Amino acid sequence: MNASNTSVALLPEDGCNSTNVTDMPPYYEDYDLPEFAPTETDAEVSVGLKVFLGIVYCLIVMTCGFGNLLLISVIVWFKKARTMTNTLIANLALSDFLVAVFCLPFNLDYYIIKSRMWTHSHVTCVAVHFLRQTSLYVSTNALLVIAIDRYVYVM
Repeated sequence: MNASNTSVALLPEDGCNSTNVTDMPPYYEDYDLPEFAPTETDAEVSVGLKVFLGIVYCLIVMTCGFGNLLLISVIVWFKKARTMTNTLIANLALSDFLVAVFCLPFNLDYYIIKSRMWTHSHVTCVAVHFLRQTSLYVSTNALLVIAIDRYVYVM
């Protein structure tokens, strides 16, 4: 199947669906694109479960957003809190804050509200996936540096 015959964009990981092929960059035109459509099991998911998961997503976004922002603010405002370990923890908090505020709302929309239909732009989809992957690498490397810092401190 050629890209000109389909309205689905080939995007990272979740396969964000695009409703318009014109949003796609020209380099997708020569490739066969898989079709990402809701499966039969998506229609079988109860409304109660979707409401519950929506509430859980909203609680996570609010808790992570506020909690991490508060932690970053404390480390920035108080000079005594500006240690190497706290700076690395602030780095982790910033990474988690960005995911909570920018990625989770789109995941909520994609999985719960629209049942795996991506209605945002191609650029938004790529940006959300990039931010999620970057956050993963930042968190992993910050935890590694924290472990090395603690090892050096103990020894």
